This record gives sequence, structure tokens and C-alpha cells, in this order.
Amino acid sequence: GSREIEHFRSFGAEVHAPHLLGFVQTIATHASLAERWGEAAFWYEVLAQAALHPHTRALAYEKAGVAHIELGHLPRAKTMFNALRDFEAREVVALGNLGLIAELEGDTELARDYYDEVIAKDHDGRAAEWARGRRAALPAPSAGNGP
Repeated sequence: GSREIEHFRSFGAEVHAPHLLGFVQTIATHASLAERWGEAAFWYEVLAQAALHPHTRALAYEKAGVAHIELGHLPRAKTMFNALRDFEAREVVALGNLGLIAELEGDTELARDYYDEVIAKDHDGRAAEWARGRRAALPAPSAGNGP
């Protein structure tokens, strides 16, 4: 739980040991490759909290979010991808995954909004192409309940 993560964050921040964080990243990567999503999510969250380098933190938030999607822990996945939005270079990845989560939750309007944000920010890139495909596959917007 969060107490264990806090413990590792404090230790990592005090020690600033690159080898310790490298070890944590290795554990997380191996857990992910073995599809042990619970372990992967835990260790990536530890890494996201303890890493000093922004690139490493962003990668850890992204990987933790994916692991939580695999586990079906959509609220926690949203937390990870919302944190990832703070890293400009990975913002479209965060928005795309938030759109995917909205789809999984059945909120096609919110998914459409996230995909539109990806398209607006990426224009002609691969993320925009992916978002256009996801958006096109969504059911048509409801006409509302009016007369």
C-alpha cells in the first residue's frame, strides 16, 4: 500500500543511490515482462516517487498506469496518467491513456474529449493518428433527451 511506497520514497530520497533506483527499475521491468501487474504497478510507483530524473519519473508513471489498466484498477491508472500529464514530452501519451480509460468506463463523451486533445496537441503525429482511429470507433454522440 501507500505506506510501503512512502518508506521507499524516503529511503531513495535520503540515499540518492542511482544503483538502488536502477535495481527498482529492473524489478519493475521484470515484473511487467512476466505480466505480474500487481508487482509491476507497485515497483513503478516506488520509482515514480523516488526517482530524481524527470524522464525516469515520467516513464514510471506511464508504466504504473499501464499496469493498473491491466489489473482493472482504473481509478489508480487515472491517477498515474494525470501525474504523467505534468511531463510535457509525455502529455499526449497520458491523454490517450485517459481516453482509453474513459472508454473502458463507458464514458464515450469523455473519451472523445481526450482523443480530441491528443489530436490538437500532436496534429500529424503517430499519437494523433492513433487517437483518430480510436475516436472513429466510438459510437456516435447521443442526440440528448430533448424533443
